[in-house]
Amino acid sequence: MWGLVQTAFLLGVGAAGAAPLGTIIYQDGFTVDGVQRQYGGVLNGTPVETAPEGMGRNWIAPGGLVFAEINGEDVVYANAGSTSAFLDFDLTSAGSTIKVEADVMSVGNANLSNWVAIGFQPGQASTGHAGAGLWMLFRGNGGYQIFLNGTSTLFLSVDSTPGYTQGDITNISITYNQNTYVATFAINEQVVHTENLSATTFPAAAKRPFIITYDAGQYFDNYTVSMDGPFPVRTLLEGPRDGKLNVPVDGELSWSLLFPVEGDITFDVYVDPNALKVESLDTSALVSVQQAGSTYVPDPVLDYETTYFWRVVTNVNGEPNQSSGLRSFTTDYADPHWMDASWTSDADSGISAGKTYTHAINLRGAAFGTVVVNGVPFDAPAGRSGANWVLDGAPNETGGGAIFIEGDSATLVSGFYYNVPASLALTDLTPGEKYVLTLYTKGWGGPGGRIVHLTTSDDGRTVEYDQNVDGDGYGHTFSHVYTAPESGEVTVEFVPVGAGTWHHYAFSNEVDLPVYLDPTPVPGAKVQAELDLSWQLHGEVVNPTYNLYVGTDANFVNTTLVETGLAATTYSVSLDPEVTYYWQVEVVEDGG
Repeated sequence: MWGLVQTAFLLGVGAAGAAPLGTIIYQDGFTVDGVQRQYGGVLNGTPVETAPEGMGRNWIAPGGLVFAEINGEDVVYANAGSTSAFLDFDLTSAGSTIKVEADVMSVGNANLSNWVAIGFQPGQASTGHAGAGLWMLFRGNGGYQIFLNGTSTLFLSVDSTPGYTQGDITNISITYNQNTYVATFAINEQVVHTENLSATTFPAAAKRPFIITYDAGQYFDNYTVSMDGPFPVRTLLEGPRDGKLNVPVDGELSWSLLFPVEGDITFDVYVDPNALKVESLDTSALVSVQQAGSTYVPDPVLDYETTYFWRVVTNVNGEPNQSSGLRSFTTDYADPHWMDASWTSDADSGISAGKTYTHAINLRGAAFGTVVVNGVPFDAPAGRSGANWVLDGAPNETGGGAIFIEGDSATLVSGFYYNVPASLALTDLTPGEKYVLTLYTKGWGGPGGRIVHLTTSDDGRTVEYDQNVDGDGYGHTFSHVYTAPESGEVTVEFVPVGAGTWHHYAFSNEVDLPVYLDPTPVPGAKVQAELDLSWQLHGEVVNPTYNLYVGTDANFVNTTLVETGLAATTYSVSLDPEVTYYWQVEVVEDGG
């Protein structure tokens, strides 16, 4: 594959270059915040560089690969078959002009099988040129063709472009005036064809700009869609994400207009468990009428564990103008069995020597050996199973990446397993005992890029979490509270919503104790002879006092200190040097 990269050409030389109309609707030079994407990075779902605020960021390029750079510039590469991208919203607007363009380049075979195409799709077409209303392709040999309605009408076929050399950067564009119905086709801003489409079906078809490549060796960059004139009214539902789970019953619904609209803008909001009512804009599903704001908080609150459908109608000067698409979401459980938290250091890891653990596993820890965090040893297995657990279906392993966690616990996210489908099973649990399973993770990519459904066997529930919730390299813990079934086994299944699978770093399983103490120093610590023993109480205890025991054996047969009825949670001791001591604190409630 690197042989293609070594082909002699210099990106950025030549007459090519985007010349957009007055307002850029969409532009992608295939970098993220100015940082070039990595070689082999999949484009699906990656954010565009320039777009209206809140725009649906679905850059679709199945199988698309991005080299980190080629002669200092990054481009999209189709390694085989077809790679397509389209904007899935209609840009039809009477009186406006729309332009789609891209810089294209072929370093493949100079024959008719290599091409890049741009154009407009009608309706909800999901692929590139197959159902295109109007499109133009540029071939690797410098030839080009212009079609209407797929390939049913061929307007122009040219074998070669004067002065073209294979490997040159070539700007191709289509400009369509929605007032005159005239389409203008240009190569390097030189008009090569015009067509009046007033007598065709194209003026009435939806305008969804696309770009597509066919066969290997086709590159494109600076894909740009721009407009002049009045913009269409296009309402984007922003949140919750379509199909999202665990939405609060008072969770906010939000939306935005993709483009600026003149006039008095208000919104009607429809929400109901009945999809047909919302789809048909039945007044029984209308929950807010001609509101000015672009958010809605349910009042009264919604029902728990219910799937709702919603859409928004945009009114211009009091009259309905455009309806959004239909979305759905499911509200949270009334008694959630999961909880999650940011994890920045040992202190907020939730790991405590005062707890009772059945499992503490650092899945990719073999290179480090047993890691002790806050006095709790995490085992380092050689594989993906142990005597009382198994991680199934995640054979791929890797590590590295940023880690913004301080302390010993950072080692828990040094490496991970991944793939789909995947499940984690714990066995040899005590039936009827209440436990807490905790997954220790970090972000690998930006927020929203690793959304996964987790289904637990003990309750049959499915929850949705974004493993990247805090951002790349930042730690996060996800904990499930459950009661062990009669089988003594519980399983968690991980199913990704998109391309990002769950990364399995480390986990623990603890008995869910109503009261426990965090000791300082932690077990195994090396200390000075003169020190303070301290402990922190977790849980609700009425008028607590404490009994302290210190000895030289674990069973406290040989005690060196016994103090009872202590009110304070710190006690100073003087110990003999080079002696191993054991200590224990009992909590006494209300003198009993």
